[in-house]
Amino acid sequence: MSETLFDRLGQWSQASLQLSGDDALNAVVDAFYSKVLEDPRLVPFFEGADIAALKRHQFNFMRFAFSEGRVGSYSGRNMRQAHERLMREKGLTGTHFDYVAEDLVGTLQQFKVPQDIIDGVVAAVSPLRVHFEPAA
Repeated sequence: MSETLFDRLGQWSQASLQLSGDDALNAVVDAFYSKVLEDPRLVPFFEGADIAALKRHQFNFMRFAFSEGRVGSYSGRNMRQAHERLMREKGLTGTHFDYVAEDLVGTLQQFKVPQDIIDGVVAAVSPLRVHFEPAA
């Protein structure tokens, strides 16, 4: 079985942060949401949101996605369904997805995650952008 992105993140976090994969991923998710919630381009989309629930959901999604479905489970809605109301009511678009991705990369850089792992994260999330376009 080949090494997943989650395995690589876990190995890096254990060596660099002295945290297990799950603890490191929680730390990254917390820092990521801090960055997103301070981003004026994104703040309107989070007004009134249950941030604790969003963090839990994000953790489960990332854990599942980065392990190629081998670690944990993800039973949430697909990306389009989860963001449909925001697209309809607040104008969420692929451009906003790009801002979120930018904040994710910035968070990983803040944690000094090696560039090859960041590139893997970008490769894992980039295909999801299509769900934020009107024709998706």
